[in-house]
Amino acid sequence: MSTGRSPSGLGSIEIQFQWMRKKRPFDAVSKRQELREKLNAVPGIAIPEESIERRPNVPLQVLTAEGALDRFLEVLDWVVSEIRLEPPQSQRG
Repeated sequence: MSTGRSPSGLGSIEIQFQWMRKKRPFDAVSKRQELREKLNAVPGIAIPEESIERRPNVPLQVLTAEGALDRFLEVLDWVVSEIRLEPPQSQRG
């Protein structure tokens, strides 16, 4: 994920689905769909299904809604935990 300017000028977070598809465990379409669903559960975020092959933006302003930032950070914690569950490349069959 990266940050940048949104059309509103207030900044945005770019979800790097396009690059995630090259790295385990998010190389699986089902994992990227699961991430999209978790992000869409955050109030104000609505990432279309076809965006799991792209780099959609989330305006920072949506994270100012009550509870939105906490839920977004929970999703990021989930992403990190999923990555940590993957065995190191040297241990893969």
